[in-house]
Amino acid sequence: MGRAVVEAAQPMSSCTIVAGIERAGSPLIGQSIESLGLAVNGPIVGSLQDAPDARVVIDFSTPESTVSVAKSARDRGLALVSGTTGLSQAHLEELRTLGQTIPILHSPNMSVGVNVLFGLINNATAQLGPEWDVEITEAHHHHKVDAPSGTAKKILQIITESSDPHQTMDIQYGREGHTGPRPAKQIGMHVVRGGDVVGDHTVVYYGEGERLEITHRATDRAIFARGALRAAHWVVGQPPGFYALNDVLG
Repeated sequence: MGRAVVEAAQPMSSCTIVAGIERAGSPLIGQSIESLGLAVNGPIVGSLQDAPDARVVIDFSTPESTVSVAKSARDRGLALVSGTTGLSQAHLEELRTLGQTIPILHSPNMSVGVNVLFGLINNATAQLGPEWDVEITEAHHHHKVDAPSGTAKKILQIITESSDPHQTMDIQYGREGHTGPRPAKQIGMHVVRGGDVVGDHTVVYYGEGERLEITHRATDRAIFARGALRAAHWVVGQPPGFYALNDVLG
C-alpha cells in the first residue's frame, strides 16, 4: 500500500510525498524512495519522528503500529489518515482520544465505492425490515491475516445498527453439521481466502420469492490509495476529531 500511495500521488500537483516510514530494522531505512523505482526523492525512515516536515500521515500498517503512529502524529501536530484493519475497540478508543488533539480519519476500507456500499446497506436493511434473512460473504487473497475483514465487520455493524434496536441479532460465523432450520434474527458471516483476490464483499437479503444482492469487488489496490489521498486532502483542513471516509464524501 505504501508503494500504491506513492504511485497514486505522483500525478497530483497538490500532493507531495516527503518520506516513507518502514518498520524498525528494515533494510530499506536510510535509502530513498527513489531507490525503489519510484520518482520520489524523499527518504525512508524508521520513525515518524525522523521524517521531514509534513501536514498529514497516511498509515496502512498493523493495529499496534497505527496507535504508535497516531501518538507520534499528535506530538508533531500532524493529521492522520489510517486504513489499517483489525483494530480492536481498545485501539479505536485510543484513536478517538488522540482525535481530541489532532484530526484523525480512520476507515477499514478506503475505497470510495465501498463507502457508498455502506450507505446502500444501511438503507436496504432499514427498508426491507426484519422479515428478510441476511448473509455476508467476503473474499481476500491468501496473505490476509485477519478474518473477517475490517470491511465485513463494518458491514455487520451497519446492519445491526440499522435493524430493530429491540432485536438481539445472532451472528453465525459459517455453518457445519446438523444446524436445523435457520432461526430468525440470524446474520450469516462467511470468509473466503485464496489466490490474489484484492477484496470482494457481498450482502444478500433473502425474502419470500425474491432476493437482493449488493456487491463490491476491488480489482486494483490503487483504489485504496486514491481514497486515502482524497481523505488526506480533506482532513488537513479539519479541526481535531475522529472522522470516517463518509465525512469526506458528505
